[in-house]
Amino acid sequence: PGGAASGPAVDPSGSWSLVIQSPQADINAQLTLSKDGDQIGGTLGTPMGNIAIKSGRVNGNQLRLTATVEMAGQSVDSIITGTIDVLPTPISRRK
Repeated sequence: PGGAASGPAVDPSGSWSLVIQSPQADINAQLTLSKDGDQIGGTLGTPMGNIAIKSGRVNGNQLRLTATVEMAGQSVDSIITGTIDVLPTPISRRK
């Protein structure tokens, strides 16, 4: 994601369904995040196993995570970026 972040940082805590696009095929995954102060951690669950999120940050609604993936005996840092769209909370009116 490019451009300036807008508004205060969004809390990305919770479970998110996502699709990882790779040259071989799209991979359905489950991203579970927690926030502790400025630190974001969690787990990326894929059909090949769970991958720990080793670092993460939110700037406005822009999310950037780093996870280390083991491939063919080598550690490869993977960067996950995205934009969190927050929908306004509906307001109920009492009669």
